Amino acid sequence: MIAQDVEKVIPEWIKTDPDGYKRIEPIGVDALLIEAIKELKEKVSRLEKLQNENEKLSAEMAELKKLVQKLTSEKKEGEKKLGQLR
Repeated sequence: MIAQDVEKVIPEWIKTDPDGYKRIEPIGVDALLIEAIKELKEKVSRLEKLQNENEKLSAEMAELKKLVQKLTSEKKEGEKKLGQLR
């Protein structure tokens, strides 16, 4: 990591040496990383649930499309037979 980049985000982590060089002293980084990992795990869990729901809905939609095609075909067939009776 570059100290100047980190300083923009977390300035309390940056210390300046007597010779003017900046260095990173990541105070409390462990706690931040643990919290970030927890948040990422929660997001992954939510995404997995959404993916499962999406797969179920996609399967339902495919079945409904088949049903619509079948009903459309039956309707056309019924209209054809009705036309022949007239």
